[in-house]
Amino acid sequence: MAKPPSFADQMPRLEKPIQQAPGTDQLISQTGLEADQPVETQPTAPRTLDPSSSHLVTRPDSNLIVTVTSVEAQAVLSAFSLQQKWSRKKIGGKTFYDLGIHGGAPTFMVQSEMGIATPGGSLLTVHQAIQYLQPRAVIMCGIAFGLRPDKQKLGDILIARQLGCYEPTKIVGLQTGNIPRGDRVTASNRLLERFRDADIDWTGPQRHFGLVLSGEKLVNDPEFLKQLRKLEPDAIGGEMEGAGLYVAASEEKVDWILVKAICDWADGSKNDNAQVLAANNAANFVLYALQLGDYE
Repeated sequence: MAKPPSFADQMPRLEKPIQQAPGTDQLISQTGLEADQPVETQPTAPRTLDPSSSHLVTRPDSNLIVTVTSVEAQAVLSAFSLQQKWSRKKIGGKTFYDLGIHGGAPTFMVQSEMGIATPGGSLLTVHQAIQYLQPRAVIMCGIAFGLRPDKQKLGDILIARQLGCYEPTKIVGLQTGNIPRGDRVTASNRLLERFRDADIDWTGPQRHFGLVLSGEKLVNDPEFLKQLRKLEPDAIGGEMEGAGLYVAASEEKVDWILVKAICDWADGSKNDNAQVLAANNAANFVLYALQLGDYE
């Protein structure tokens, strides 16, 4: 069997889409990132129409929640199971979690590996999940670092009105400073409206709408944090997977938004103490917003 092409091999040949997963090479090019590890792709599996089967059917009326860490996934399963029992569904080698009907729409969760353009990372996971499930909206839910400790608290919820991809950067020297070259994109207007509506009478932890930064780095360094603040002084927080969500969902013309709560400050004192709190807060707010009903 031939060795799968690497991301780097695919980049010069964007006019030749990967046969197993159409559009994957084009998606990777939009992140501004490079990777040299091979990525295994799978053909779209046939979908069963038997509702009693453990295999998933296409649900174009559904909402898809994307998590990364086990803490994030467990928080979503715990929050949504208070309303209905969840179950596993499989298709194309991916495991989806059927969370039941919420706000009149079938709701599913899928788990990504950490990072954007890594094998199994958010770019490929969201792209494949959209191909398999064909949802109407994708919501990334989990934990992030805060950038304004003077105005924020651990557990506060960040809703990405905009997402900034900080990895594409022109390095021009310490004296001059670096120049950002990544996209700054706005989340789906319909989903923003939905979460703004939920914000009106939500009585839980504080919410912050604004620019969230996204890149491959697990940040825990005060000097790098200073650089991020200088590059994007308006940013309210940062995380590692949102750029993949944006690229995949935009390519497929599916509504998207990122909702994550603050678990640390990425300032050199990072620990896991507030991860469960943050993940639970984000999951409960997403559930509350979805229960408001159809956003169209």
